[in-house]
Amino acid sequence: MAFNAMWKPGRQAVAGMQGNGSANPALVIYLDPDSLAILPPSDPTEWPEFIRLLRQIRDSADELAVFSASTRRCAMTTPGRNEPQTLKDAHLVASTRRPKPGSNRSTWLKFHKENARIYQAVSDVDRAHHHELKYWVDYEKRKAEEVASHIQKEKSPTS
Repeated sequence: MAFNAMWKPGRQAVAGMQGNGSANPALVIYLDPDSLAILPPSDPTEWPEFIRLLRQIRDSADELAVFSASTRRCAMTTPGRNEPQTLKDAHLVASTRRPKPGSNRSTWLKFHKENARIYQAVSDVDRAHHHELKYWVDYEKRKAEEVASHIQKEKSPTS
């Protein structure tokens, strides 16, 4: 028997594992107001295929998140703050804002300065990646300084 369904999650939708460590674990998606539970097969010999399916779901969900972020359909933010909250989200925001090849240097300067600001803000929130974020802050500042130096050289009269 085939079963096809489509849901559009509400604002309070969440997903997670239910029954962690219990005899009846499940992947549960609370779609606000509906919910969906994906249960493992009762026959352990079927678990390898079930695990493959769960990994496909995980990977496909990540692909959809990247696509949604890259097309600016959503922003990885917390309500009340217009900033990404993790290193991964900061990278996604930076990649969606990247200027097109051939853009002028002032556009690139703004891009690198804004990236440095975003990575700095996220470093205060994503403490697990604090040191890596500090690297990205310094990297973006160096790139901004390089671009600013090129702009300055273009403005100064040649001798």
